[in-house]
Amino acid sequence: MRRGIALAAVASMAFTLAACGGNDDSGSTDSATEGVSAAPAGDGNLTVWTDSNREPALKEAAAAYEEETGNKVELVVKDFDGIRADFLSQVSNGEGPDITVGAHDWLGEFVANGVVSPIELGDGAADFAEVSISAFTYDGQVYGLPYAIENTAIIRNTALADSTPESFDDMIAMGEEAGTDYSFLVQTGAEGDPYTFYPFQTSFGAPVFEQNSDGSYTSDLALGGENGQAYAQWLAEQGQAGVLDTAIDYDIAVDAFKNGESPYILGGPWMIADFEDAGIDVAVDPIPSAGGETAVPFSGVQGFYMS
Repeated sequence: MRRGIALAAVASMAFTLAACGGNDDSGSTDSATEGVSAAPAGDGNLTVWTDSNREPALKEAAAAYEEETGNKVELVVKDFDGIRADFLSQVSNGEGPDITVGAHDWLGEFVANGVVSPIELGDGAADFAEVSISAFTYDGQVYGLPYAIENTAIIRNTALADSTPESFDDMIAMGEEAGTDYSFLVQTGAEGDPYTFYPFQTSFGAPVFEQNSDGSYTSDLALGGENGQAYAQWLAEQGQAGVLDTAIDYDIAVDAFKNGESPYILGGPWMIADFEDAGIDVAVDPIPSAGGETAVPFSGVQGFYMS
């Protein structure tokens, strides 16, 4: 999401959308389409599911919303891992919250089961990164209000490497110059890790699906053919050279980086706190290309759904 759109601000938008549109029996959301700034009239009391990580920001947003509108917000703190199943079950039975926090990859199941309502962002859509809106779009309708995007990147130990590599080969060479046990770390494991390795795959021009000119995905697979074979050959070569190792799983990779055994690791924001707690000064770099094209990782988007 673009900088400046804080979680509390997005939560306030979600409250307004739900009160203006989600509780309107006519199905109209016109009052919330002009930049989602209209204040609800009447009973706009809301029940919102969140987890403990997001509760402080939502408390701030709820207090501001209540002061502005006179309506009440009840925050129910739940285990994030259980929200998806509980929401499906309870909303299907006419219960559950007005709003829940959730991930974009829940969308298909939610829409198929009829438990979420589409929303209209109006002019407010311009405040969000395009990929975040796309992630919550199904059959041309937006069903979630995004607030955070996460993806993998190269995390660099600045004490061991002081510059951003321009290519995968540059990164390996710089890692070897650092004189550490590993030139580069990536979780692989005995069965491989397609999610983490995906940016290298895309750098060979072999994404999972073909895309239309407008960026939407088709059902045609694009991971095979000449480009896919080139990527497979590269994997084999890197394994033979010892750069990629099936003995390196997530825990081994993270521990090795924490112990200063490599200047680079391919990972996500969920790793940063552990590294900083270990006293490592880290920088976050784009993933360098291995196949000549741009390395594009999968993105995860989190946001708010309306029952």
